[in-house]
Amino acid sequence: MNSGQARRMFYKKLGVIVDLDGRKISLNGLIVKETGFVFHKALHVMQSESVEEPITINILRSGGGSCITSIMIYAMLRICAAPVKSVVRYYAKSGACYIFEGASERVMMSGSFVELHWAVLPGFDDCLTVDDIKVEYDYLLRMNNHIYNMIRERTGMPMGAIKKLCKTSAPINPKQAIQLGLADKIGGRKSRKHKK
Repeated sequence: MNSGQARRMFYKKLGVIVDLDGRKISLNGLIVKETGFVFHKALHVMQSESVEEPITINILRSGGGSCITSIMIYAMLRICAAPVKSVVRYYAKSGACYIFEGASERVMMSGSFVELHWAVLPGFDDCLTVDDIKVEYDYLLRMNNHIYNMIRERTGMPMGAIKKLCKTSAPINPKQAIQLGLADKIGGRKSRKHKK
């Protein structure tokens, strides 16, 4: 690779853009298992180059996705040696909100929102046995406990309040997120100056 060549990767099917030179990862879509691999590799490369320069995670529009992958990315961000700033540009629902919470600095742009809820199983099969249901139930309990503990770690909220918040699954605006401890500050949109 030439030294003057930009190191930017577009993972169109995943809705992820990695800009190694700008130290940014942008998420604009559902979170799947492969999203975790991309985050892991990008964070590894960025940290190997500098632990002092901040890394920015831009969450544009994400409705969440894989709970386990989101929890893994949260954990990666929490142990990242470099400072990590996450920014919600439009919305971060479910697993995308967990990724947002993993950063050391959390910024919500004016007009954006986050949305929490407990873990759910996509695509229930109506042929489940009692043993299958028990396995799935145990999985959901473990995932919910991870979610509750992540939120409690970042916000200091009591467990009952977190469970109630996840149960409502309502959009949380930037001002509410700051009051709840889910965000650190509100960012403003840059105004566009029109040339006459």
